[in-house]
Amino acid sequence: MLSRRFYISILLITITSTLTAAQPISRGLLPEDYYNEVGTLDVALSPQGDLLAFTVVTISEDNNQRYREVWMQRLRAGRPDGDPFRFTNPTEESSAPRWSPDGSVLSFQSARGDDSNSTWFVRVTAPGGEAHHVPGVDGTPVWSPDGMWIAYTKKPNRESSNTMETNELGERQGWIAPNAISQTVNAERFDGRVITSM
Repeated sequence: MLSRRFYISILLITITSTLTAAQPISRGLLPEDYYNEVGTLDVALSPQGDLLAFTVVTISEDNNQRYREVWMQRLRAGRPDGDPFRFTNPTEESSAPRWSPDGSVLSFQSARGDDSNSTWFVRVTAPGGEAHHVPGVDGTPVWSPDGMWIAYTKKPNRESSNTMETNELGERQGWIAPNAISQTVNAERFDGRVITSM
């Protein structure tokens, strides 16, 4: 029995080939060919298996930068059904699609204007859904299996990262140390509430 990953890989190859009009090349690669490359990243299959969200990466020749957009492909019986279509606004760069457990909401990352929160959510159950924020969620979300909770990482508040907050009993509240990823566990300091290494 072939794995789900295998089918997704085959599907991505099919989608990429439809996005790039492949023609036989009778010459070697030239520097300008670099700007015609199209790549795919961040593949997310909906829980029902009827939609595939993915990031399409192109390169802008004008400013020599990569540009990312979220696209969708409808699926029927695990095969592409129609042409892939752009899902996010083409004037804004976006990436990292993630599905809610019930497949009704898609989140993605997009820096838009002066908004400091780059995490957006959009309903996909009805056409014309407008992207919005979920209050308090400002990092790439990971949903609980029942869809009731969202986990995400957040940068520490620089003003309060060096101060200890305590509860009414004077006990220090749990927190993740700012250097948690790069430091090793110090057994003398670990109290079960502070993560000093990951």
